Amino acid sequence: MDKINLTELGKKKVIEVKGWQFNYREIVIFVCLCVSLIATLALTIVVATKGSSGNMTGGTDGQTGTVPPMADDVCMTPPCLESASYQLLDMNRSAHPCNDFYNFACGRWPMLSPLNPDESEVTPFTRMNGDNQEKLRRILESTDGHDPNWATGNKVKAIFGTCLNEYDKGLEGGNDLLDVIRDCGGWDVTGDWDAQSSNFLYAFEKVHIDYWTDALFQFRVGTDWYDTTKRIIEIVNGSKGSFLIEVTKGSVAAFEAAITAVSGEDFIL
Repeated sequence: MDKINLTELGKKKVIEVKGWQFNYREIVIFVCLCVSLIATLALTIVVATKGSSGNMTGGTDGQTGTVPPMADDVCMTPPCLESASYQLLDMNRSAHPCNDFYNFACGRWPMLSPLNPDESEVTPFTRMNGDNQEKLRRILESTDGHDPNWATGNKVKAIFGTCLNEYDKGLEGGNDLLDVIRDCGGWDVTGDWDAQSSNFLYAFEKVHIDYWTDALFQFRVGTDWYDTTKRIIEIVNGSKGSFLIEVTKGSVAAFEAAITAVSGEDFIL
């Protein structure tokens, strides 16, 4: 074990450690430097911690703190700012994110987005959809702001106005619907249907092709759920679900035979 010897060198007392000699003044200066270094490190950690907490809470809603500098790649266009406003409005900045992150991120959502009696759910998507519907309604009801020669816009506005014109619809008394029924072969209730001349396939084709209405079932082409290299015909039959048929001559022939048996008339795709 190394010995620490307290010796007398002239008139000054020194401490000897492993052959090194230190007087009291040098030891005091060394201790003071160590204490100063530790205090500086501790103060730096405290200041950094408070600065980080201030940046998290922000400087709004009564909270204090520094705002971090804005990055060069931050989107500041009106659509970006509008999208960001949805998030900022729902946040509860009085809550600390480390203690209750859900309250911090969504704390104001129940207050700003109450569930109405006619709604089953309220989500950010339903809220944005409602806002878009309201914007679209204002555009369609406006009488200016568009070129009068803009045929597409004028047609959309005309259709929208027709749907809202309850008075004219009342005067028509359902004549438009009766015209569609007669065009599809008539209806026994209205007295313009003839059982001898009735043609199911003609009516079925009129409804599907001319009036874009899926009667009984719907046809569409999609990808096979079990083999993505194949294309299939999907037949959606109301509430009974979706039946998937591979596009082959045999499956198409079987489907044609089934429809023919149901309708009593030849059915060809």
